[in-house]
Amino acid sequence: MEVALERRIRSQDIAESIRTEIVQKKLAHGSPIMSSRDIARRFKVSMLTANRALNRLVDEDLLYRVQGSGTYVKDTTGAQRSLNIGYCEIFTHDNDPGVHAASGVLVDNCLAGFRKKNCTVKIIPYQDLIKRDLAEKALHGLDGLLVNSGYIDEKTLPFFEAFQGPVTVYRNEFIGDWPFNQVIPDLTTGMRETVRRISREKVSGVIVVSSPNPNADARMREFVRQAEAAGIGKEKIEVISVPLEVGDSGRMSGYRAGRKFLPDCRGKFIFCTSDFITFGLIDAMHENGMVPGKDVQLASYDNLEGYGMIPYERPIITSVDFPKDEVARRAAELTIAQIEKNDNCLHIIKVPTHLVVRETGLQ
Repeated sequence: MEVALERRIRSQDIAESIRTEIVQKKLAHGSPIMSSRDIARRFKVSMLTANRALNRLVDEDLLYRVQGSGTYVKDTTGAQRSLNIGYCEIFTHDNDPGVHAASGVLVDNCLAGFRKKNCTVKIIPYQDLIKRDLAEKALHGLDGLLVNSGYIDEKTLPFFEAFQGPVTVYRNEFIGDWPFNQVIPDLTTGMRETVRRISREKVSGVIVVSSPNPNADARMREFVRQAEAAGIGKEKIEVISVPLEVGDSGRMSGYRAGRKFLPDCRGKFIFCTSDFITFGLIDAMHENGMVPGKDVQLASYDNLEGYGMIPYERPIITSVDFPKDEVARRAAELTIAQIEKNDNCLHIIKVPTHLVVRETGLQ
């Protein structure tokens, strides 16, 4: 009993010493406090006594702990500490305008959203999330995660599900069957606008060109759904699958596919689920002496030309705009809000898409 009492009194003395330093502003807000081991060495006490002193100051709201990082002086002026965000995303140093228009815009806007709130961002590569020891180390001490949906598979899902903070997923264009927050483009609005531009009196049929991947499948399904809802019969809708070759974003694959089926497409409306493939289709049209927007009505998805990729002299493609800046901004904001509010609810945010009309889609 006497030993326990002595430890308690000693821990109070140590806590008072540290408290005095904080109050006198010798320790700045947000600065790290000595570890229990260092305190034990400085005051010549046991680790147990040192821990008691720190726990006392944490209970008094003068200190806060960051798991896996340490103990810090709390900002009693009301300012919040910097949040630690894990960003599971693929980064590329490629200066290709297509890469930036398709992916870089999303990344840039997410990082801008985190910087605006003074968050500390840790970039986590996919390879760090496929083994337990690596995943535990990568996720240790983080307050929340923003995850590229392409990271989620049977190897990584258990680690994301076990993470103790909020997880927000983006870059999927469908509602994924995951227990996470999601920010996605609302395909319905843009596809409905696109279908309304189809003149059933002037167009003999509709061709949907798509590549086999989850996002493209979601775009194709929604376009077909809107077309059928508008009264275009299934017999007038043809779906052509264009598998992408290794290393090809879609332009070469679209060109090769277009050379085969475009000569029979005069008078039809073509919807393509990727601007990259559309670029290839236009290349094939030019080769066959066809004029996009005149011989064939053509609409696409992504609006890459609106985000800086201009493969021709001027933007020409009528395309459903994937609002990358808004999706990225909302994804970053949702991640931060879930941490700050300690909100255990799951949120699905849909950002409306819209059709950008250019000459390939003119009637």
